[in-house]
Amino acid sequence: MSLIPPRPSLAATRVAVTADRRGAELAASLERLGATVTWGSTMRAVPPEQDRLLEVETRAMLAAAPTWLAVSTGSGLRAWLQAAEGFGLRGELEAFLGRTRTVARGSKSHGALRGMAIEPEFVSSKETMDDVCSWLGERVSPAEVLGAQVHGGEVIGTLDALRPRLRAVVTVAPYRWALPVEVGPARRVVERIVAGEIDVLAETSAPSVRNLFVIAEQMGARAELLRMLRGPVVVACVGPVTARAFEEVGVPVDLMPTRPRTTGLLRSLVHWAETRDDEGVGAPDSLVGSPLSSVALELVPGACAVRIGPSVIRLGRQEFAVLAALVRRPGVVIRPEELALQAWGHRAPDEATNIRHYIARIRRKLLDQGSCLQTVRSVGYRYQPSADADA
Repeated sequence: MSLIPPRPSLAATRVAVTADRRGAELAASLERLGATVTWGSTMRAVPPEQDRLLEVETRAMLAAAPTWLAVSTGSGLRAWLQAAEGFGLRGELEAFLGRTRTVARGSKSHGALRGMAIEPEFVSSKETMDDVCSWLGERVSPAEVLGAQVHGGEVIGTLDALRPRLRAVVTVAPYRWALPVEVGPARRVVERIVAGEIDVLAETSAPSVRNLFVIAEQMGARAELLRMLRGPVVVACVGPVTARAFEEVGVPVDLMPTRPRTTGLLRSLVHWAETRDDEGVGAPDSLVGSPLSSVALELVPGACAVRIGPSVIRLGRQEFAVLAALVRRPGVVIRPEELALQAWGHRAPDEATNIRHYIARIRRKLLDQGSCLQTVRSVGYRYQPSADADA
């Protein structure tokens, strides 16, 4: 029996983290896996109980008496209730929640509602507000008002498609994000990325990504930061909402778990590191030019399109959703059922055979790059952005 202790999964890997509330937990988890972590929060939450705008929004919500309420986050719902107590409105808010038809963005918001003995009429298995809005779009009437608990305005844009179908949309944001009071740690993250001293940027929220670029802009380092994130630095995101914040500025996502959970992000990083070790790659410098870098395709979420060099290829909404699910998880085999869920959300058919036809159509539209979409027989599909993409 060997007495040599196993090498930590992320040994000699330099990871940057910019999360706020849970940044310390993520950094500690990465360090336990052997990573060297640079943590510099790029945002701070405005305390809900001190947010006078939240009181104004809460009173407006109660006055509007929405027919439906979409709950985006469990922590946000609990923070809203706690803040409402300080405003002298908790009783009214609880009564409102008890009589209003609710929908939940995912399991955490569902759990928060059930903790109040409220069973929502719909819980998104896709865990996105896009899916919630799609479900509501088939049920709301022009005379109704929709209320939405959002997180820092992050999902307000996804409600736009519903606005023409309703009398009004009213939102509250229990968490609002601002730049940190002390930006020194965040500036160090930018400096180390630009200096080539970071191998992986691990992100868990879209506001922290956008603020990272704001801070880099203030430093005069935005262009160099973009260059590094589009090249040698591996970009890892917890989920598609965070990934979109990178894709808005043309930065491809290299790693993303199937489910948007921090534990899933850690597992994806460990799998990535172990795969590279299996290929005989160990030193951090060898991360440059990683075969998992998705530089071949650049997703353009707002236009449901992809950019390949100078060419822009338009896709249908479902086609884009299927391709994005694969491109955001390069090298990972995804089952047809999961791809169907990405494409159709709550309307996903029980039989996911249509995905095969979608993959064929996407391959035709991508021309030479279509070979990057690989079929893994009897399992699913994967995006392999390498020179020899054929399986």
